[in-house]
Amino acid sequence: MAGRLLLAPFVCLLAQAAGCAAVQVSVVTHRKIDNCVEVKAGTTRLVVVPAWAGRISVLDFGAGNVLWSDPKLDGRLVKPAEGWAPWDGNATDILRSDGKSQWKGLWIHPWPKVRRLPDGVEVESEVSPETQLSARRTYRLSPDGTRLSYSFTITCHGGTAAGWTIWERALLPPDGYVVAPIAREGAFPEGWKLREGASVEPADRVTRLGDFLVLRAGTVKGTGLAARLRAGWAAHVVGNHALLDVFPLSKDGRYPHQGGAQAFFWVDKDKLELEPLSSEAVLSPGQSLTFTELWHWLELPAGVEPSDPEAAGRWLDGRAAGLIP
Repeated sequence: MAGRLLLAPFVCLLAQAAGCAAVQVSVVTHRKIDNCVEVKAGTTRLVVVPAWAGRISVLDFGAGNVLWSDPKLDGRLVKPAEGWAPWDGNATDILRSDGKSQWKGLWIHPWPKVRRLPDGVEVESEVSPETQLSARRTYRLSPDGTRLSYSFTITCHGGTAAGWTIWERALLPPDGYVVAPIAREGAFPEGWKLREGASVEPADRVTRLGDFLVLRAGTVKGTGLAARLRAGWAAHVVGNHALLDVFPLSKDGRYPHQGGAQAFFWVDKDKLELEPLSSEAVLSPGQSLTFTELWHWLELPAGVEPSDPEAAGRWLDGRAAGLIP
């Protein structure tokens, strides 16, 4: 503790030197839930809800929430001992090597540990009795408000060593389309495949244009897809703006789920889901796995028509190349 106190003035000086003084962090009541954390930078506003496992409720770059919101969740909490619950915003799961997830508390359950940062917030869970893991979410907003750094970390506290994968989700409004760079290889000759024998209706909700997968909302029934990627990014294009999600892609890492999928997507009538995966890590007590995403808010340049997903994909491919963590 003493070390933390001694470091505090130095951390503040570093934050000011980096421009973090432009980032404002405060505690607010949001969606009928107290003790939410609001982070502002310029016209950008981020709201994190510790009572919902530290998930994002609002990410607004100045033109409205870029994440899907379910009003039925307002004021709702789930007790730590209860299992799965509905979600909106961003949601995370973890998977063992056998594909099973047995950790209660990752959905809209309260996480008790909250630490305000000069440019964001960190929220941490208790140790899960089912998995002997704890989880931590760290959010940092750039001073100009155009970039959010989001990390999810799991730490092993006991038990035998086991392989784990972090499975992230960003739930997106149904407007526009999602585009991602697919790799046509191995078990994925088209770069993607339907999960669990599902079908897409109508079929034009999922298309391939060149080396890009393009997804649009509006299916009769929600459908999941698994994909191999040639670069670590995916984007939601709405109008002449794009929410670009950049994440690490391990060429040598093990992706044990659905035949080697590095990302999943969900197409529904009222939302889209962008779901990147970490590569698997075998964790022994004291070891951690962190998966970091960088969410960028970009304006498409003149000459790149939003109505041309392949052209937008090529431009985003170039932008993502210099941003992958």
